[in-house]
Amino acid sequence: MSRTDERRRWRNLEADAEAEASKHPLTPAQRDQIREALDRARKNLGGEDVRSHRVGFDVDKWPDVLALPAPALESKHLSRGDGFDIAREAVTSATNWQLFCMSFVFGYGMYGVGPTRLQRILKRTAQQQLCDVIGEARKRLHHDGPLSSYDYLRGSDTHRTVPFWGPAFFTKLLYFAAGESGGALILDNQTAWIVARLSSMNHLVSTRGRSECWTVWRYAVYLAWIRMVATQLQVQPDFLEYALFSEAKRRRRRPRLRRTGLAT
Repeated sequence: MSRTDERRRWRNLEADAEAEASKHPLTPAQRDQIREALDRARKNLGGEDVRSHRVGFDVDKWPDVLALPAPALESKHLSRGDGFDIAREAVTSATNWQLFCMSFVFGYGMYGVGPTRLQRILKRTAQQQLCDVIGEARKRLHHDGPLSSYDYLRGSDTHRTVPFWGPAFFTKLLYFAAGESGGALILDNQTAWIVARLSSMNHLVSTRGRSECWTVWRYAVYLAWIRMVATQLQVQPDFLEYALFSEAKRRRRRPRLRRTGLAT
């Protein structure tokens, strides 16, 4: 397939996804809920600059192979701004590896299983091979857009391009790689759960709230829906994504039990 045909393929898919997303408009009540979530997000960030969104991590629990900016290692925090800064550097194996590490740790934060899952990935895919895959994904992102990169990294239902590295984490890398004005967005369980509740879209989460097997079509519709709503509410798509992610965490957080000495 020629480069022109390849681009046309993804543009057509984007157009079809936009048509599908338009079938899931917000009700006035849902729009008000999102506006409230946006207000909370502005309060959390001190505005609408998502660069300041950061997560903490335990440096000592991650393997020595980890490549992260020195300030992040000292502060034990990673921000979206750190990811954008890495992505602006020349594309090399070293920066690809640093971008992978940053996006992976950013995704797990203080969640303790992250280091073990990183080692599981590296047992199946050597570091240099992983960097080569990321280089190809970034090339596709630049030439053909996020859907091409997503399709490449996802592989098939039976054979992932990088085993154990799924969409919830590689969309983080694509988001940072695309840059602050790029077209990729993070899709993880939190955003999938709340978008499904707000839009009534199928195939994002199961009835128990677990992530479905997101095809490139599902990612395309998700991107189109976020962009559509962001335009309606006059905010940047990634600020809306952050607000929805935060709102999902708020809604799903279990209330802490009081220490009364009694089982509840």
